[in-house]
Amino acid sequence: MNTILLRPSDVLFFRDGRPMSGSLAGHGAAWPLPNVISNAFHAALHRAGLEGAHAHDHRDLAGNRVAVDSRKYGSLVTAGPFPVRKTTIPSASDAADVGTWFFPRPLDLLAGDLSTSLLPTEALDAVDSNLPDPLEYPVASNQPPSKESKAMPWLSGEAYHRYLHGGDPRLATSESAADSALFDAEQTIGIGIDPDRQTQDGRNFYSAHYLRLRDAWCLGVLAQTSDKINGSPDNRQDLIRKLLAAEGSIIVGGQQRLCSAINVDPRPPIPLP
Repeated sequence: MNTILLRPSDVLFFRDGRPMSGSLAGHGAAWPLPNVISNAFHAALHRAGLEGAHAHDHRDLAGNRVAVDSRKYGSLVTAGPFPVRKTTIPSASDAADVGTWFFPRPLDLLAGDLSTSLLPTEALDAVDSNLPDPLEYPVASNQPPSKESKAMPWLSGEAYHRYLHGGDPRLATSESAADSALFDAEQTIGIGIDPDRQTQDGRNFYSAHYLRLRDAWCLGVLAQTSDKINGSPDNRQDLIRKLLAAEGSIIVGGQQRLCSAINVDPRPPIPLP
């Protein structure tokens, strides 16, 4: 897998399904979902027009080719994006520095450390439980009721590793992060565009929230293709390397927002816990 750091040149926009007209603001400042990044790489591969990419074809019962489908790059696999904290703004000169990767906090951690808060409990009568066999005990929280959460939504890779292996539950300040530490939400007014004239339509306007990453943070993505060369299953290539070598950037999210893309030296291990 290629370990890639994405650094936006401006704000990013990841719209959800809520309306964004009139007095309703477009909620586009959320952390992007994995399918957004996967679609971005898939579209970038199509735009690049790389030579020798395998295309799906259709054959009849006799094995004769009857049509060539436009679908390509079906071997694309991505993971992320994850927040990555670096001491400097990512550049090609320090590509070997993968930075500190952060991951979504497991939902059974309700407190401010790595102590599991949601556990099976015998305090409730198992006789009245409707759990299917062989489950006997419902899950309950061992924390007092509260409307405020002490848990930050992101954990560093090292802290996540300790959580998985039952290590020291204490968290250092640098091992967790809130959304506000990663990015800020900026509100901007936009105008409606006439699709025929490509100018302001004279009627519509909207407001939207945009995601602006803070200087020390970038998007970490794992991506790879195992594309057949000229259709040969025994001869494959990783088109992600070709893509980034040719382009050096990728369009991510709505409104054609550009991110520089740095392929980190693959010799370090994949930075997943």
